[in-house]
Amino acid sequence: MKNKRNFTYYNLITLASFLTFMFLCFVALAGTIKTKTVTYNFSAKETTIANKTGIIILKGEAKVLKNGDHLNADEITIYKDVETGEIIKMEAVGNVDMNEEGKKSTCKKVTFYESEDRIEFEGTEEAPAVVDDGKNKLVAPNIIYYRKDDRLEAKAEKGVVTGQVIIEEKEAEEKQ
Repeated sequence: MKNKRNFTYYNLITLASFLTFMFLCFVALAGTIKTKTVTYNFSAKETTIANKTGIIILKGEAKVLKNGDHLNADEITIYKDVETGEIIKMEAVGNVDMNEEGKKSTCKKVTFYESEDRIEFEGTEEAPAVVDDGKNKLVAPNIIYYRKDDRLEAKAEKGVVTGQVIIEEKEAEEKQ
């Protein structure tokens, strides 16, 4: 009788472990991140696609188009995760002209850090970076744009940061 009771006890432990494992698998599958396919169209005078390293280099009048946005520069380098195919980082150097979600910008170099949703614009004191969304404009040697927060930050080690902000103000009502 003692052996039968132990056998049942071990069966219950095994069944409970199996059900716990199945529950955890279900939770893991239910919480997976949905992905979507995005097409990047590009053109350049010279292109290198290195599938083993995940690096794509576009040289000479390089252009990348994505969902109506554009990035133009002398050279664009895209760094992809070899296993997932996701873009880790993208750098554009030389005569950068960009439009992303209505923000137009020019600079010497721009770096996109995709996992951090951050864009860094680099210029110089003589040729600063410019980011302009039509209402607000920021001009500085270095500008950081935090996409999630829709926030721009700029600092100038020499000189000043300049810009323009358009604010809608309510007009005072006239007393009768």
